[in-house]
Amino acid sequence: MNHKFCEKCGQQALATMRMCPNCGNRAFSDSPPSTVSGGLKSIASQSGFNPARSNSHQTRSQSGMPNPSGTASIYLTQFEPAGHWKRISASVIDAVLISVISGVPIALSYGAIGARNPDAGPNLLVIVMVMLSFVIPYAYYTVLHGSPRKATFGKQAMGLWLVTVQGEQLTKIQAFIRILITALLPIGGIILLGLSAAGMVHQYKDDLQDSIVIAILIGVLLVYVVPFALVFFNPKRQTLFDMICKTCVINRPVP
Repeated sequence: MNHKFCEKCGQQALATMRMCPNCGNRAFSDSPPSTVSGGLKSIASQSGFNPARSNSHQTRSQSGMPNPSGTASIYLTQFEPAGHWKRISASVIDAVLISVISGVPIALSYGAIGARNPDAGPNLLVIVMVMLSFVIPYAYYTVLHGSPRKATFGKQAMGLWLVTVQGEQLTKIQAFIRILITALLPIGGIILLGLSAAGMVHQYKDDLQDSIVIAILIGVLLVYVVPFALVFFNPKRQTLFDMICKTCVINRPVP
């Protein structure tokens, strides 16, 4: 795998990366700079790289992939795909936070109305608060994934980043498109599945009723599980949504 070097800090990075994982610089060269603050010697010492041993055997990067050049890869572990349990834990934390935050506007609106008139039905305030609660999850993921922290609060707690496959921070537009696809793609699948099931029920309702119900349940399971289960079957551990948006969840850089 080809590598290049940051002209500012000397960090070694993959050739496909457009931003230095260490300092954020975008200028690279094919060889290490001769004078760097701290130098490659410091980076090599932190990574455990021993130049005397580099020619004696083939080394491996921290992701476990062989380094065919015969020299130890010294780019940091931040470009190692995140572990499955870390991602699941981060998702659980985010889900709890979003549920609490989204429920606050509705609770406040109903509390305010109920205190004045317990028999009052939904009014403009409640409708606005419900719409706000619907928008909050999209704003949450868009703002935090597109911020310099590159992570939601759940990912921050688990030491993760969401970046492009080149290692760059997502823009707000990229972050919004990703959460939009993540939310709407399963909904689109459910709609198509429902239309297909309706046709099957209409045609075979007397002969295959039980089989149709089972097929619907399996279809719902596939629509919601398969896009996320893909993380187990590709080296970058990307979900279907990551593949579409060209993003990757990685371990946060080690200072």
